[in-house]
Amino acid sequence: MKNHINILGRAVVIVMLVLMVAAMAVAATAVSRDRGSLIAVEQDGRVIIVLKQVRDGEAVTSERIYKMSPYALVYNEQAKRVKPGDLKLPADVFFEYSITSQGAVIKMLKVTPQ
Repeated sequence: MKNHINILGRAVVIVMLVLMVAAMAVAATAVSRDRGSLIAVEQDGRVIIVLKQVRDGEAVTSERIYKMSPYALVYNEQAKRVKPGDLKLPADVFFEYSITSQGAVIKMLKVTPQ
């Protein structure tokens, strides 16, 4: 009887560990969305986007550097897939990104009509 309780206890611990690892993996791949103005596409796969925010009633802008995923989906103003270097700059964009060990990595970037 004692062995059955011991085995059951170990099984519960293993299930809890698996659930914790799965939850951490989901949290690590959470996708964030934002809008801004794409002002530069670098040769090394980085892009510079100016974010516009309102803080305390004042418009505040900040430049951010993001890495483009090699598998990122990039769409021009006609909603056609293009390479990041083919976009006309500056361009208002909507984008989705994930925070990874390499920093913020863009998964999808779409030029929005002006």
